[in-house]
Amino acid sequence: FYSVENKLGQRFVFRALGYITMAKAGLTEVELEDILSLDNIVLGDVIVATYLKNPLRISYDLVARLKEELEGYLVERQVRNVTLMVWANRHLHLIAQKLYLSNEEDVHQMHSLLAEYFLGAWSGGRKKIFTYDNNHFTSLNISHHKNPHHQQSHEKPSSDKYSYDRQTP
Repeated sequence: FYSVENKLGQRFVFRALGYITMAKAGLTEVELEDILSLDNIVLGDVIVATYLKNPLRISYDLVARLKEELEGYLVERQVRNVTLMVWANRHLHLIAQKLYLSNEEDVHQMHSLLAEYFLGAWSGGRKKIFTYDNNHFTSLNISHHKNPHHQQSHEKPSSDKYSYDRQTP
């Protein structure tokens, strides 16, 4: 798992595999992409690492690369004509639980986000604001002036934080 974290980003992999592990029956690729796109921690890291054109969505490429890197560890299972990603065996599931679901605060945040997603809290045009802290960029030696999203019209700066409306095209 550590080599995948180095290739794709530690927080992205941590959260993605945490969500897959949490979901009792597994997740579809689209569900995982949507959930990761609602996770401000993941989005903040992905924006820094890739300078996304759309800072409000995780690229499908990232999910596809994760799936490719973990081929044999994550498998597809058909449940009611839906293809879900699940761990290949119970041993891998237990390892992932220990690695990615051991921090109580992270688990609480992730459970809350999963619940919001499956309850439809952010569907039907309801807006979830994405905010990230400028200190996150500073700590990575990236100033917000280098961030191509800094000057976008839908950005709403407030002191050291930047916000995006997820529903703005």
